[in-house]
Amino acid sequence: IVSVRKKIEDLISQLDSEDIPAPWLVFDFVLRKYAKQNNLRKLGIHDSKQIASICGVTDDEVEVVLRYLHFKAGTLLYYSDIPELDQYVITDFQLIFDSISKIIIQHLDIASEHGAHLKYKDIFKQKGQLDTSVLKDVKDCLKVDELLSLLNHRHIISKIESTNMFFMPSVLPKGELSYNQSSTSSFLVLFDHGYCPVGLFCAATTTLIVAHKWKVNTGGLQFRNKINFYCTYSEISYNVIFSAFPTHYEICLMGKLVPKVKYMIYKDIDAVFAKVCEDMKYPPPSYGFYCPCANPQYQHPAKCTSQEMICCYSDTPSCLDVEHKQWFSEVVSQEQIKGDVSRSQCGEGGQGCDFTDVSGNLLGEDDLVDLIEEVIDLAANWHSLGLALRIKVAELDTISEKNHTDPIKCLKYMLLAWLQQRYDIKKFGLPK
Repeated sequence: IVSVRKKIEDLISQLDSEDIPAPWLVFDFVLRKYAKQNNLRKLGIHDSKQIASICGVTDDEVEVVLRYLHFKAGTLLYYSDIPELDQYVITDFQLIFDSISKIIIQHLDIASEHGAHLKYKDIFKQKGQLDTSVLKDVKDCLKVDELLSLLNHRHIISKIESTNMFFMPSVLPKGELSYNQSSTSSFLVLFDHGYCPVGLFCAATTTLIVAHKWKVNTGGLQFRNKINFYCTYSEISYNVIFSAFPTHYEICLMGKLVPKVKYMIYKDIDAVFAKVCEDMKYPPPSYGFYCPCANPQYQHPAKCTSQEMICCYSDTPSCLDVEHKQWFSEVVSQEQIKGDVSRSQCGEGGQGCDFTDVSGNLLGEDDLVDLIEEVIDLAANWHSLGLALRIKVAELDTISEKNHTDPIKCLKYMLLAWLQQRYDIKKFGLPK
């Protein structure tokens, strides 16, 4: 308790004091009082701007003030980055919770009216799948599309491709967990203070589905603390089990995998946690293995560097054994290879990428097949590669849509767009 109290006091002492303009405080008070007196749970942005003007807040300041009241003061909600909600200021937080509850209850009730109650109930509660085709707007709540956009933005749900379904892992039942006994077929995601932040597991799960095209294994049981994934690299699917323990997350790689696949899985996980931790204001994680000093029945994690493990309980360092050193060297060597490729493609000054043949000649459409063979291992990251080649996001999105996000096909047509010079060649040069 003394230790916790000291850490809290240290954090408080580090907080920067700031002067808040008086019109901002008046605007916050008047806005919420007006909403309450008129039984409004949200206000339109136009009405909010009128109130702001009366309180002495200029039009140019309104956006800044609303973001401050949302992110720092926490007195209202304003989602300027969600198109479906950017015209509202939400003054009653309960509106969000009521909307979620009523949409879910309505989902099951409507299913019952259609004579398929058990079917929809099983799909939702056992598989976490929400069928939006039967949803309708509910009075005094957010509209269905507004709520879905908000839940998607907050990494609570993710769209299931080519369906009307959304995956919502937080509603799944809780599963029994056991530690993976194999020392090198799992790696661990670790956080400061020795515990996992609330909500981060579901956020990471939905982001893996959306951003990296990992697919939930629909053939088996899923749990809100244990998700069975299929991830595909170079048209080959691999099974990965993602588990949430109180003190760490476990990424279990099923089967014997080559170093390159281990690296791709590790990089996907690292990218996802970098994003969700930033979005949810958590510090980034570190990585490790199960501590060699632990009883196999009562495993605990150890944070790793390339040379040693540091026990998360005792802070005692120990050298990596042969197996762990090999695993780490495989990941590090792959990272080095990727870094060398990135530097050779992008140049020292970050100018456009170069794929140069042996003779240094310019490349054309006839070189497409050879080029694909050279970079086929990067297919899972074709979008990032396209950005590095200076192809516009809109072009990449069109390629993704036309090819149904198939990574191999997307890589092919992205490279073709580059060879056809569908980017700013005057600024970044010809393909070579």
